[in-house]
Amino acid sequence: MTAAENYKIIIADDHKLISDSIELIIRENILGEVVAKVPNGRELLTTLETANVDLIILDINMPELDGYKTLQQLNTKKTAVKVLMISQYDNIDYVRKFQAMGVDGYLPKSFDLNEFIYAIKKIKAGEQFFPLLESDNQVMGSNPFTPFDNEQFKLSEREIEIILGISQGLTSKQIAQKLFISEFTVTTHRRNIFRKLDIKNAAELTLFAKTNNLI
Repeated sequence: MTAAENYKIIIADDHKLISDSIELIIRENILGEVVAKVPNGRELLTTLETANVDLIILDINMPELDGYKTLQQLNTKKTAVKVLMISQYDNIDYVRKFQAMGVDGYLPKSFDLNEFIYAIKKIKAGEQFFPLLESDNQVMGSNPFTPFDNEQFKLSEREIEIILGISQGLTSKQIAQKLFISEFTVTTHRRNIFRKLDIKNAAELTLFAKTNNLI
């Protein structure tokens, strides 16, 4: 059994495409073994009763029992499991709040792939990961949401439409029918999108869409 297989991870996120994408990244980068994917905090707590887990990747906004309430219950149980919180909130007050509650890392959904991989490696090594608290350039504001910044990526409106279609699990043919364009055009745009974003597959593209608030 490898060191990665010894490191057990649960993903708690109500978006199946996102949890599947995160699992793929973990597997491809040999970061650990995903032993379960759950859509809400209630199922997470139930799974933890029987599963031996080292790390929970926890989304804040989930139905039934959200990430905040789940974390409260984890603290009540005094579990030793590590927690990496992922959220669309990038307000410093939110980060400090969850750090005080004992989470080991906090990533806003504007993170990039390398940052996600680095976060898991840091937590596995027994360290914490709070990049927003370490940044001297963090802008504090009353709005906790970060809009999609297309200035950085230079995507066309059509490319964004195709990203949304791929993130919904649509095939190139289905996207073509929906947008009234040819399948060849969709394939061409898809190739250009992957090149622009330095992305290799649909799973990584879906994660990009969520981390940049497109979905």
